[in-house]
Amino acid sequence: MRAAGVLAFAVAARAWAPARPAPRPRAVSLNVATEDPATVADEAQVTKRSSLRAAPVLTDARDMVQVFEDFEADEASVVQDDGEASQSPLGYATDAVTGALFDLLHFGDASGIEDSSKNLRVLWARALLDDAGELEDKVAHNLLPKLTRDVAKWDALKPAARFAEFVTSRTKFIDAAVDKFLAAVENSGAGKPQIVLLGAGFDTRAMRYAERIRDIDGDIYELDLPHVCKGKSGLWDTWVAEHGSDSYKKPSYIPYDLNDAGDPDKATPLDILTSAGFSKERPTLFCSEAVLFYVDDLPKRRLFQDLLLASTTSPDSAVVLTDNLKPLLPSPFTHEARAFFEDSNFDLLKHSARWGGAVHYAFAARRDSQIYDQLVVDRQDTTVSYLPILSHGAAALQKKPTFENAWYAVAFSKQLERQEGDDFDELGYTPYATRLFGEPMVIYRDASGQINAVADACPHRSAPMSMGRVGDDGNLRCFYHGWAFGKDGVRADVDQFKPDGTLKKNACSLKQFAAEEVDGIVYVWRGPLLEADASKLPQKVPDATPTYPVDTVLDYKVGFEYIVENNLDSVHLFHLHDGSIPPIAALGMRRSNTDNLLMKAFSDDVGPGHVGKLRGALKPNKLVRFDAPNIVRHGGVSGFHEEFHIVPIAPKRTRVLLRQHLPKGPILTTVTGFPGVPKFLEVLVNNWNYHIGLEDYSVMQGQAHMIDDLGAPRINKAGKGDDLIYKFYNWYNKALENDGGQPYFARWTGDNEYNRVIVGDGTARDWSDIDDDELRGTVGIKEDFHAVHPVANYPPANPDGGGGYLKKWNAQVALFRALGIPLGFNPKDE
Repeated sequence: MRAAGVLAFAVAARAWAPARPAPRPRAVSLNVATEDPATVADEAQVTKRSSLRAAPVLTDARDMVQVFEDFEADEASVVQDDGEASQSPLGYATDAVTGALFDLLHFGDASGIEDSSKNLRVLWARALLDDAGELEDKVAHNLLPKLTRDVAKWDALKPAARFAEFVTSRTKFIDAAVDKFLAAVENSGAGKPQIVLLGAGFDTRAMRYAERIRDIDGDIYELDLPHVCKGKSGLWDTWVAEHGSDSYKKPSYIPYDLNDAGDPDKATPLDILTSAGFSKERPTLFCSEAVLFYVDDLPKRRLFQDLLLASTTSPDSAVVLTDNLKPLLPSPFTHEARAFFEDSNFDLLKHSARWGGAVHYAFAARRDSQIYDQLVVDRQDTTVSYLPILSHGAAALQKKPTFENAWYAVAFSKQLERQEGDDFDELGYTPYATRLFGEPMVIYRDASGQINAVADACPHRSAPMSMGRVGDDGNLRCFYHGWAFGKDGVRADVDQFKPDGTLKKNACSLKQFAAEEVDGIVYVWRGPLLEADASKLPQKVPDATPTYPVDTVLDYKVGFEYIVENNLDSVHLFHLHDGSIPPIAALGMRRSNTDNLLMKAFSDDVGPGHVGKLRGALKPNKLVRFDAPNIVRHGGVSGFHEEFHIVPIAPKRTRVLLRQHLPKGPILTTVTGFPGVPKFLEVLVNNWNYHIGLEDYSVMQGQAHMIDDLGAPRINKAGKGDDLIYKFYNWYNKALENDGGQPYFARWTGDNEYNRVIVGDGTARDWSDIDDDELRGTVGIKEDFHAVHPVANYPPANPDGGGGYLKKWNAQVALFRALGIPLGFNPKDE
């Protein structure tokens, strides 16, 4: 998907649910069609649907069941016929340009290389990457023509290394598998290893591993086109003479067109290998690196059936690939990749996918192999996750719902740094003050760079630390009496500490919360400090596609549960947001297409979700998942994904930290390297998010008023996709029951440790309408205390916030109109 399309999806594939939460926090009741709405409303007024009441089972689910059945039937009906390998016009143009360039660079080359530009492009890229420090490959430079090889060392070409990230990542992935395989064979005593490289071109792997292969008496076989094998053989001889050793065992270069694997009248690749000395009895690793793009579908199927996963090869065999598996495996999802390999009794040891499933990074081995136990040593389990970010903490909370003992994102790291206006304060800059479920806390970075999260109450006389300043020394200083606190909230100005007991030791440190910084997001542990478990933090799936993150902050004066609910709702994207952002139409998210939306529920290693597709599409194009307790994730097969950290500030105050991950290909990497582009991209995406958020905010405020204030049923008639909403509220109610009350902070206990008490069956304080925008302090000396931190400075609660959102959006509207792009709730169909 093009960058613009990805950005469009980033906006289209999400939803907000701001609304007025109940004045009395309580369990949520999902009333269904069998109940009389009037009776339900009367009951709500009388009983307020008392806290911890269990939600009735959602019975009216005919639409949801039908959606699932339709999805399965449509998926089965979409059959992709075997076709021929091809590339885009851009690919052909690139081949022509680089081919002419390499003709020039290889003019007068005595090596006798005759090849297309593709293989030479990789060889030169490897030499460039080595010189740029991105990849270690000293061999590549030695294989280049002597007269022109130093071109790869030109500083002017260093930026071009960004375009070769695919070469870097696939090389490291396969090398790691080769190392693992060779060590497993050696440690298990399984025999002499063999490595088969399919279509390696002018890759240097055989040369880089020449010493290792010699020492363990192994063999390398390369299947490739005849002219490539001839050129590679000559390069090997030259390299050994100049840089290698006569003791190295030369690989067997076997001429073979992989497309012949689909021709029943020609020899199979296994027969060709066997005739060249390959043994079906020896442990073998098959490697396929970016070559199957150029193999037709039928021979590709037979390559896997008759060679790579065939039972006729050694039981001690394994497969590593960074390649295209269509049509065998058009989906990027690990659970489908695992099933694909398990059909041949292979265990998927490692897996990720890139470019919307166009490229799979996979390492698999036979389960009954004698090297299997060695291969799984220190194994990082391949997670069955529909998205490239997983969380063992969310998985644990699904099993035992609770709002306690969990990590909550509370800020982006950049929000802790000096902000606009702080430069004029000689005392330092403003600490980041926030609340989590109403509990006041302040976050700052000390002199060592460590993140500290502490109670917003000075241990001296409970003055708010949020009124203080973080000095250049990294100490948080109370504005009232000047006490300073450094690492871990420990008092730093020890001159005022009196060891005679005048000031007790526990008065010299702030109550501390466990805090961690992960990928530019600050998380706080809600639970006992010593029980904070870093393994439960969200983490990236290994070898996932690199992404470029764009962050947006949104503020709401509604309860967090409404925002979770609406972000789990896919259907309203087609209706409410139809035409809101012009590129949405290109993604098929139009009201006229609502009936074509098909969804299928799933539950991966993290939590429940939906896979969505449009009728007739080859594969799903949208994902939604709930990560307990407060994260909603959206994604698509393009590699784009986004995460909504829905932060409960107080009962009617929520801040959303939205991070949208754009697949980091060479074009985006290069463009974002130009001055001003990252900022422009951030403003553009932020404004789109603000616009969508405002549309949802206006609707959901009314929805919550009907439900919370007037007792209307939350779900009266079930609709498409409502089963995921129900699952969330079912989890939510169980968490309330397990916690014994609402998760909101009620008060300090009054002791020196500032332990907290949560809201039980009583009413939590309503924070939504507190006006904390007016300054009442003495201008130039100190601003006033804000009762609700963080202040709602961003849309949709403050539509004029976010750096003047409305003016920027109106400018975009004027531009779209000038370009003739439809706008509005119901734009005309083109």
